[in-house]
Amino acid sequence: MINRELGGHFEPDAFHHVSFWNEAASRIELHLESTCLQSVRVDALDTTLQFYQGERIHTENSYKYTVACLEDLLQRGGFVIEHIWTDPNRWFAVSLGVIT
Repeated sequence: MINRELGGHFEPDAFHHVSFWNEAASRIELHLESTCLQSVRVDALDTTLQFYQGERIHTENSYKYTVACLEDLLQRGGFVIEHIWTDPNRWFAVSLGVIT
């Protein structure tokens, strides 16, 4: 997106994806890690970014909630859970929350 929208010159093959579980924050963190020392020009910012080998760009957080945590979060926002669908192992769920 930076290449397309901001005139970036990132080489996708010069990065690889790194992800890990952050238990304290209850989330999966996703990063891009530079595979080499490199400079990347971003035309719209009129700047060049320097990356060391192993340096990471934090790109995304994917939060995970227990049903109890989700119920509490939704309740504080004025919602209640109307229905929850899960996989057979109950490892993953999709829920439908409605305004109370």
